[in-house]
Amino acid sequence: MGAVLDPPGARVLPSDWDRLRELGEACLSQGRLVEAQGRFEAALVEAARFGMDDPRLAEALCDLARVHRILGRYSKAEGLLEQALGISEECLGPFHPQVSTSLHDLARCRATLGRYSNAEEDYRRALSILERRGMDSTVVAAQILHELAGLLRLRGNIEGAELLHARARILWSRLTGPCDPRTAFALIGLALLHQEQGRLAEAELQFKQALSILETADPPLPLETASARHNLARLLYARGKRASAETLFREVLAVRAEILGEEHPRTAAAMLGLAAVRHAEGKSDQAESMFRKVLDIQERSLGPDHPDVAMSCSRARLESSNRLSAPTTRMSRSL
Repeated sequence: MGAVLDPPGARVLPSDWDRLRELGEACLSQGRLVEAQGRFEAALVEAARFGMDDPRLAEALCDLARVHRILGRYSKAEGLLEQALGISEECLGPFHPQVSTSLHDLARCRATLGRYSNAEEDYRRALSILERRGMDSTVVAAQILHELAGLLRLRGNIEGAELLHARARILWSRLTGPCDPRTAFALIGLALLHQEQGRLAEAELQFKQALSILETADPPLPLETASARHNLARLLYARGKRASAETLFREVLAVRAEILGEEHPRTAAAMLGLAAVRHAEGKSDQAESMFRKVLDIQERSLGPDHPDVAMSCSRARLESSNRLSAPTTRMSRSL
């Protein structure tokens, strides 16, 4: 006898939705991203049965968007988060903490897509909601300050970035211990800022301190640790320590390829580092091939107008012009 299906509009128990979300979170914490996506998709189906104006639907959309963002499907994640934000604002009002959460997630996604102006607006609005609700001295507020500082650094506002990093660091030092991963994130933010200011020795020390914290995290944080190694590798390369940089780039590439897949933009970022090493070693053929693969991945995942795509495009063009001397030789791809 076949299974009896619930009729449309049948009552769904909150425990069903909660259980699916918990299973999704468990899969996510273990790096089982495809399974996490399946659980969150099932939770979204259950949440829809609560009603299209129910805040649980917005939470389910945010959960699913998180997986898509980790997997590098940024445009998909952005669409889900926009839906979640609209539902949260409609049913909870514009100053509810859940609206701040949706804005925070949306800001992360838009920053990755290179839409820095929109991302900054989302970050500031998310933070203002927490301030209005008396939640501006929380770990979440510190995380928003930290990420907004990083965005300001990318936009060239070094003074603003330094102020926000200081606020985040003070909050985190008060709320967490010296061995907490968030302390490592604060150190990385400062190191990136100091690298921008040319204080390379200081930045290298801070990157290494952050990495030592993340390497002993319990439970392990493989992607976060890989990102710390990637930042350190870039700095070592800039300081002329190519052998050490290459070792780290290889480690990062292996971890990201295993967890995120070979076609993920963060995997491509590690490949870009290796390509730069090959270029510095005079191995132009290898470097150009790697630059082009990176460019292809970035264009598909980030879009042709993203700043990272423009940088990879310039590197591939430079590598090709260095290698090809005949004026009649044409590149196989328009750059």
